[in-house]
Amino acid sequence: MEDIQRVKRPSSYYHAWIGLADYTLSWKNGMSNDLNSWRWSATGNTSPGGYNGPWETGEPNFDNGNSTCVMMRYGKWSDTDCSHSYYFVCFRGSLQPGLKEFIFVELARPWSEAVTYCRENYVDLAVIEDASESTTVSNMIGTSWVWIGLYRQPFRWSDNRISSFTNWEFGQPDNNQTTEACVRESSAAEHWWSDAACVSSHRVICERAIKRTTLVKFVLRSAADLSNPVTNAQIPNKVTFVVSVAFRLYEDLQTDSFT
Repeated sequence: MEDIQRVKRPSSYYHAWIGLADYTLSWKNGMSNDLNSWRWSATGNTSPGGYNGPWETGEPNFDNGNSTCVMMRYGKWSDTDCSHSYYFVCFRGSLQPGLKEFIFVELARPWSEAVTYCRENYVDLAVIEDASESTTVSNMIGTSWVWIGLYRQPFRWSDNRISSFTNWEFGQPDNNQTTEACVRESSAAEHWWSDAACVSSHRVICERAIKRTTLVKFVLRSAADLSNPVTNAQIPNKVTFVVSVAFRLYEDLQTDSFT
């Protein structure tokens, strides 16, 4: 929240870009090692062989700004809201393709609870890493919607960090018309965030590190020999550097390129 309070600018500029975005190239067209790409719950990683599954037409799309878990039906994958309750498929055995045993669990649970159930009773939610495994699971579940172990954490900062801190406006992000991948903040007192189309034009808030020097005065009450290297090493440095962050609003209108 300290950074939020530092962001001061004219209230006439209602929105300004910040460095947060849901880079669509990281997750729309396949798996990648980017922080906002798809991961398997069993490993926290993408498929080592690069298998990207049989996505349904138009999927994944991050619909409503909260579709970050993957369900399967009729052999196709779709991303959806993790809080929905569906049957699910667990696995046991080796993670190697072809060596897993899949178990269809006919209990409707949210995605996170399905993960917990699978970990307590088997290994984890299903990891599907080739066409043969996909066919096996598809034949097992029939016409049911089921959770598999694929998920992702949307949005990362332009310096390739993910932070647990968020300041979303109510109802945001919503990925309206599935085209909003960049994030802007408002001039309201709370500096709420909202997602927007990256081609929109807004002012830009940048940051830079500020190095501050603090001088510390010591009063030595000892007859110790300061020429002794051992004694001298125990005295703290007299100058310390504290790095903080300053924000600056650039008033030229800009589009965001984080896609």
